[in-house]
Amino acid sequence: MNRGLLVLAAVAALFSSSAFADNCPSVMKRIDAAMGGDLDPPLRGDQIDEVKRLRKEAEALHNEGKHEASMAKLDQIRKMMGI
Repeated sequence: MNRGLLVLAAVAALFSSSAFADNCPSVMKRIDAAMGGDLDPPLRGDQIDEVKRLRKEAEALHNEGKHEASMAKLDQIRKMMGI
């Protein structure tokens, strides 16, 4: 029974990291599009710099295969931007 649970957990982890890998680029595109549009409320200069820094870090994490960490950064950006 424990062996079956371990196999199931391993398979779930494999599929979840694949799902994160697919989501990173689409979320980055949404963030990039929102940066070019009107946000309500608009971001201040220091917030824009923070979004750009976090976005760059998220892309680097994605490229390293660290998709969960990348998505965490992207979620932080989305909260800041209200998207």
